[in-house]
Amino acid sequence: MLRQNHQKPAKLSARLSGPLLAASDRNERGQKPILPHPRSVKPARRQKSNFLSALGNALAVQHHLEAAIQEYHTALRLKPNDAQAQNNLANTLAVQGKLDEAIAHYHEALRLNADNPEAHANLASALAAKDSLQPAVEHFQTALQSNPNNPEAHYRPAGVLLKQGRREDAVAHLTAALQLRPAFPEARRQLEMLGTQGRQ
Repeated sequence: MLRQNHQKPAKLSARLSGPLLAASDRNERGQKPILPHPRSVKPARRQKSNFLSALGNALAVQHHLEAAIQEYHTALRLKPNDAQAQNNLANTLAVQGKLDEAIAHYHEALRLNADNPEAHANLASALAAKDSLQPAVEHFQTALQSNPNNPEAHYRPAGVLLKQGRREDAVAHLTAALQLRPAFPEARRQLEMLGTQGRQ
């Protein structure tokens, strides 16, 4: 499905640079060039950045991770303050196991938008994978405060809490996740395992 997508950036680039190329052609004929208004340049850059970021998302879904990372980096060169692109780049790096790089980009995403629960939760997962348990719990809690009715926001910190020996807290979060989403087999399975351990 994505095999022909490599043509799309070229078409977009031509469309964005078209006015400048047309102006250059007219100038060679001795006519007064018609240049784009200065205020139109930044929106054009943002449009191209958004396109490249979306292309990165599509490539990541298809597991073309290196290609996705390249598109994210290009998008961020055009629009460095794109918090979502930073988060998506970090996600892709985390899938590759490049946790230190991922954590750096999650922090940058949160510097740009501190109220992004997705970035907080993703950063927490990356920190937990490096056994930075307490910072992970803190970011999970921040994500949960922003979205307390999200069952995933309750489920994700449970494993970290168990590693810390906080069994009751883990059970409380798993129970909340199951109450919010009764059809949540992972949360139910974890609770059953904890119940079995408790009886042993």
